Amino acid sequence: MRITKKYKLQVAAENVDLYKWVTEMTPGEYESFSKAHKAMGSYFEDGKFHMVNVENMGNEMIVQYYQLKEHTEDHLRFYSDRTEAYIAMDTSHCWSSMGNEAQAY
Repeated sequence: MRITKKYKLQVAAENVDLYKWVTEMTPGEYESFSKAHKAMGSYFEDGKFHMVNVENMGNEMIVQYYQLKEHTEDHLRFYSDRTEAYIAMDTSHCWSSMGNEAQAY
């Protein structure tokens, strides 16, 4: 199964750091993103970032374990034994700060 979700953010592209966002995310922040998000935990082991999350999908509760395998300024790639998660920023739809104003480009 492949699911894609897209969200528009009105924030300057240079102010977005996906790696910092995911590695510093608190359980409360994770749970606030969706009613289905029940819990999460994260840690570094041997210099690698790991995340465990619990969420409801339909009538089922699932536990997902991911290891961050790849990251750049504009994308993250997580792997688990059964799934792959990819978070990317499409800079063609981001905002760029110009002086005191943010302008779309």
